[in-house]
Amino acid sequence: MHTFITQNIETNFLDEKNEILILVKNVHLHYTTKKSFTGKVITNFKAVDDVSFDIYKGETLGLVGESGCGKTTLGRLLVGLLKPNAGNILFNDINISQANSSQLTMLRRKMQLIFQDPYSSLNPMITIGNAIAEPLYVHEKNLTKIQIKEKVIYLLEKVGLSTNDFKKYPHEFSGGQRQRIVIARALILQPEFVVCDESVSALDVSVQAQVLNLLNDLKKELKFTALFISHDLSVVKYISDRIMVMKEGKIIETNTPENIFIQPKNSYTQQLINAIPILKNYSN
Repeated sequence: MHTFITQNIETNFLDEKNEILILVKNVHLHYTTKKSFTGKVITNFKAVDDVSFDIYKGETLGLVGESGCGKTTLGRLLVGLLKPNAGNILFNDINISQANSSQLTMLRRKMQLIFQDPYSSLNPMITIGNAIAEPLYVHEKNLTKIQIKEKVIYLLEKVGLSTNDFKKYPHEFSGGQRQRIVIARALILQPEFVVCDESVSALDVSVQAQVLNLLNDLKKELKFTALFISHDLSVVKYISDRIMVMKEGKIIETNTPENIFIQPKNSYTQQLINAIPILKNYSN
């Protein structure tokens, strides 16, 4: 028998009055895995298979499923790093799946991705101050060096680091601290939408708790919308307002965390629940 942590975020994102930030309609992304000698496609791998859903402004939507189910591919589609074979992805009524390069440049100011591995996400030859500032150099070219440094220091302090850390290098920080740095870099442009792709899976459980609480606090203060991707249903339950369960490229169930855990509608969801080995206490 499992005991689960209690969701500690007030949620009302199933209310019809909530505004849709991202609309995903009948999205497909298939990869060719085998061709005949004439070049005809024989078999495809359906990474994302006819997926439709909405993300509401201000919510954290959890996306959970086993490795290889298409979670990361879907996250990359949402921020325009991949283009679907079919279907549409609308962000504030802009069709990402049909956006040109200038539109994508504009969208990338508003959409950011936090990667899984805090060790490979940072260049060991660049100070963390410059690493966090990199998006500003690309998208905010009118800022002075002093203004850029002020913005970086502000984010450093928000993620629990200090001004003194500005000139340090990645090797001087722990895994949890590096993930805080990666989060600061993703938020430096004040994006509207953030995809967290397995953002705590490389960390110890105690450090996971700190980073999840940090994300919750930053989300409340900076008011961004998030897609939180994980294979760990207990982590997704803690941080999400709604949860989507993905299997073999399809969304098979969407509901509130409480309903997912108390009354799962799909046997695969029940398998994910049964696979959780221990209670994780992420309370503040």
